[in-house]
Amino acid sequence: MNARETSAFQEALVVSSETNEEQSAGKRTQQIIETVLGFILLAVPGLALVLFCWLGLIIELSYGEPLVFSPLLALPLAFVGSLMILAGVRQWRRWGYLWVFLSIPIIVLMWELVSPLLLSGPYDPLKANPKTLGIVVFVLPTIIGFAIVKLYYKRRTQKPK
Repeated sequence: MNARETSAFQEALVVSSETNEEQSAGKRTQQIIETVLGFILLAVPGLALVLFCWLGLIIELSYGEPLVFSPLLALPLAFVGSLMILAGVRQWRRWGYLWVFLSIPIIVLMWELVSPLLLSGPYDPLKANPKTLGIVVFVLPTIIGFAIVKLYYKRRTQKPK
């Protein structure tokens, strides 16, 4: 290779590296836009739907208003909201996080179905301390579920030695 060919080759490398940087910057910008749009259009409404389910369950259990919100309706609505959150935060293939979102309706539904069998009649949540009820039914399952799922994905991503 003579000096002229070497110079042309180096110029081609410089031009191609500049083009690659421009393309990667464009891809990053597109990914940021997709993430923001997904978050606004899917994750936020999904979270609102999940919170609506939780609030309905709290009202149903705490105040005992008849037919305010069916616990049987909470599970499918929370499932749809959870899928929207997963899609919105771009964690679509991490199905374990569904347990974090769905743990509250599942536990409340189990509580509603099992409590009349365990006690001498239907459980009256008005007799329970509201803070204890909130911690046991709503906060504790979410924290435990998140810890278990996070540990699961941490172990899964570690490479075996």
